[in-house]
Amino acid sequence: MFKNINVEEARKMVKENDVFVLDVRTPAEFNSSHLQGATLIPVNNAFGSNLSSELLLEARKNEVPENKKVLVYCRTGHRSTAASTILAEAGYSQVYNMGGGINAWVESGYPVVN
Repeated sequence: MFKNINVEEARKMVKENDVFVLDVRTPAEFNSSHLQGATLIPVNNAFGSNLSSELLLEARKNEVPENKKVLVYCRTGHRSTAASTILAEAGYSQVYNMGGGINAWVESGYPVVN
């Protein structure tokens, strides 16, 4: 289905620029900080977000390229697991779920865009 990876493996993928980086958090979370080059497609409404269903991943998965590696992340790794499952079930074969989310990324000292 999809592969769980740690932030060190994710950082290597991002540095090699060989991956579509998918942030599945809310717009407010994304605007506060995100990984360089990330695309925001929320997986669900969380933390007071009130997006319509057509703005969520289930309706927008066609915006995710099928021919590239896809690195999925959220705040802690729970929503990204759900998003990775959605993509894998839709036939995506190169899905990587970043365990620990952006919190683990920041704790490791890796850069984010503010």
